[in-house]
Amino acid sequence: ASVALLLLWRLLIAPALAPRASPDDLVFLANSLVSLYPALTAPFVALPALFELDISDHESAMIAPPSRRALRAVGLSCGY
Repeated sequence: ASVALLLLWRLLIAPALAPRASPDDLVFLANSLVSLYPALTAPFVALPALFELDISDHESAMIAPPSRRALRAVGLSCGY
């Protein structure tokens, strides 16, 4: 998906913005577009991890070890 976002940037968005934007603006926008992938995918990985947890017992939920999905969501959001 990140490759698709980069292609979208390179083929459609950047050529449309290039005449009006400075090189610094284009670099900033490219980095923002690449950061969009983890920002959009991490919640979809985190929600199933949340539903795996037994939230009826608050004490066990607070000491439960993280699931694989929860760790993947954190990894996506912190450093892809």
